[in-house]
Amino acid sequence: MREIKFRAWFTKDKAMAHVDKLEFNESYRNSPVHADVWAKTDFEKGGWYTPLRAATNRKTVVDGSKEQVPRVVLMQYTGIDSENGVEIFEGDIVKQEETLFGVVDTDLEITGVVKMLEGCWVIDSGEDSVHLWSETACNQILGNIYETSELMEVEANA
Repeated sequence: MREIKFRAWFTKDKAMAHVDKLEFNESYRNSPVHADVWAKTDFEKGGWYTPLRAATNRKTVVDGSKEQVPRVVLMQYTGIDSENGVEIFEGDIVKQEETLFGVVDTDLEITGVVKMLEGCWVIDSGEDSVHLWSETACNQILGNIYETSELMEVEANA
């Protein structure tokens, strides 16, 4: 059975946190449409419960920009680990090297952002995309789009 896990990016604090628990509670209006989603995170060691429905729908402005962005961004675990055993999440920047008989084929190398596309986890370079899961490929996490977004800019200019 696949593990369902999330992590959260707190935009204003510029901090990543693993979500320990999601709770779906009916709101005061007693309507499923107005259900609150709470997440207990490991943020700042003790963690706290964050109302995610409100946080993901509300917008905030980050320093040096006038663009409105979500306060909290949830990213789902793909169920796939890197070659080092690190969990790969949506939004990670991953380098995938295809191997044939244990030898890396540099012609089949791609670096991109992990996304869900048509029900499948893919690595999207902006020009091409490949399936994240492969029997013969090695995946290496380079960073993520929130903490190390400059990695994709460098890759685009190479």
